[in-house]
Amino acid sequence: VLERTRDMADLPVLLLTARGAESDRVRGLRAGADDYLPKPFGNEEFLARVEALLRRAGPAQWAVADGAPGLHLVPERRSALWQGHEVRLSGIEYRLLQTLVRNRGRVVTTEQLLARVWGDPEGVGAERVKFAVLRVRRKLRQAAGDE
Repeated sequence: VLERTRDMADLPVLLLTARGAESDRVRGLRAGADDYLPKPFGNEEFLARVEALLRRAGPAQWAVADGAPGLHLVPERRSALWQGHEVRLSGIEYRLLQTLVRNRGRVVTTEQLLARVWGDPEGVGAERVKFAVLRVRRKLRQAAGDE
């Protein structure tokens, strides 16, 4: 569920669980959670962790300058303007496009994309990069009316 959520949206994720072993915490964080809080926990700690997640989740985190000609990223809406047409993107798609724009003219490996976009080069399969790139390309083509 967490991996699917990460593919569709860029939401802060705090895992609340009864499993407190180090291996469980590491697995949860590598799967894409931003924080992991095993039971029992106090209300103040829970509130502090949620506040920290919300502070880190601000739109300025992914701000980027314009990329290729005709492309403008809009971080506050997590979208892009491509040839004057708005393209709505999921969190993963936006971070992927942003990473590619930042590295324009350079080769970016699958492992680098997994680390920069998904945050876990080993816990997520490389096929996710391929499908995410295909989705972004499709959305850009559709926005420009080029099926």
